[in-house]
Amino acid sequence: MAEAGEYVYERLQVGDATQGLLAWQRGGEISSATPRTIAGDIASRSYERYLKSFEYPIPERMTSSVKSTSGGGSSSGGGAPK
Repeated sequence: MAEAGEYVYERLQVGDATQGLLAWQRGGEISSATPRTIAGDIASRSYERYLKSFEYPIPERMTSSVKSTSGGGSSSGGGAPK
């Protein structure tokens, strides 16, 4: 039994965190008070892009098209280009 002011942590089950986040989203308790509108032309283009995504079948497996090459990569560290 926990004393006053102490937290009791229960082990989370798989999906509990996601369910909690979705409940927050549904409830709107943590939503911003600032409206975030999208300009009409941008909204139209976004919707067209969304509709176009249905023209391609969902692949059964995802494959990577990333090829390993030497030089020029962004993972080489370092600072700004000279």
